[in-house]
Amino acid sequence: MGNAVGTNPEHNENPTTSGIITHEPPRVSALYIYPVKSCAGIKVNSARITETGFEYDRTWMVVDENLNFVSQRNAPKMALIKQSLNLAEGYLELSTTESSSQSTLRLPLKPSIIPPTQENPYGTPATRTTEDGKPVYLDVIVWERQVRGYDCGPEAAKWFSEIIGKPCRLIVKDPNTIRRIQKRLPPAEMYTTKTNDEGDGGVQLIRTVQTAFADGYPFLIATQSSIDDLNSKLPQPRGSLDFDKVDHMTFRPNIIIESPGISQNSIPPYDEEDWVKFSIRTNTKAKSNSDNNNDDNDDDGGGDSNSFRDVEFYVNNSRTRCNIPNVIRSAGVMSKNREPLRTMRSFRCTNSEYPGMVVFGINCTALTMGDLVSVGDVVKVIQKIPGRNQQLN
Repeated sequence: MGNAVGTNPEHNENPTTSGIITHEPPRVSALYIYPVKSCAGIKVNSARITETGFEYDRTWMVVDENLNFVSQRNAPKMALIKQSLNLAEGYLELSTTESSSQSTLRLPLKPSIIPPTQENPYGTPATRTTEDGKPVYLDVIVWERQVRGYDCGPEAAKWFSEIIGKPCRLIVKDPNTIRRIQKRLPPAEMYTTKTNDEGDGGVQLIRTVQTAFADGYPFLIATQSSIDDLNSKLPQPRGSLDFDKVDHMTFRPNIIIESPGISQNSIPPYDEEDWVKFSIRTNTKAKSNSDNNNDDNDDDGGGDSNSFRDVEFYVNNSRTRCNIPNVIRSAGVMSKNREPLRTMRSFRCTNSEYPGMVVFGINCTALTMGDLVSVGDVVKVIQKIPGRNQQLN
């Protein structure tokens, strides 16, 4: 997956220069994935929807000696680890200036077999078995819940341990293990799969709502209007380690939605917290190569309707925030004055169930699988309930 490039001229053009109110719809303006949980994100042009979120998103995770997950909450230097995907050659590359032994680490997207040794006692499920032949997995811990995965080997463990400053290991999620989402699920009628019709009309099967190593849900979504509004309320930084200006990476979303500045379809700041369901119009003929540009993806409701499909998303809840937004990503340290969360506590503790928690963005579940979401895709709000954020979290 490469950098987001080549959005169509219609999307990049500023429709507000004349002051005329337009009918331009909201669109996907940016897409991000985070293959290793809590490392820097990858900005992509398109991403495939899977059962656990975007393909490759939060598939790997760093754990400590007790197999608890490690993140920027307690290891802010992870923000300095950059990631890139090479789909053609099938590897994930990590890079940083913080490792004394080597600056880069390559991991296979489909991990090869790592035999257990004295240096690497974990091995992989394919090679380390019990007496009855069943594979042995590592049950790592994400928010007090166990998730099965397996070790990526001593080289990865050493690389991350040097950067983070304490012993740790890199784990890849077992693809055959389901990490179920148990709260704020979509209504059953929304989240079904129809089997092949064999004369009985098919059978409706409720799919399991699941995620990989993300904190809670498959997708995290934010709007540009909310980011802009927050920036307008922050004080001016007084030094390089004061705090970072809020941008997309502050809240680590998967999808950014943006609407024209003067439009009947403009999204007000934080309006997304009232959404129940929305759709993204995907191009079913779009190529899966994420480095291709989207110059032809300019449909706003017309054109060949057979080439497009509306992929629906259910909003599970609004997202409460930890201290990661306070990380100064260029330095890998926490901000000295605890911004932007300090300012956000003055007006973003909007959920009555968790009155002391800052809220920003929405957790979502895709209701269909396999589609390729691209920058420039049209977004439509299907259902919203004013004040929904006051009731859900």
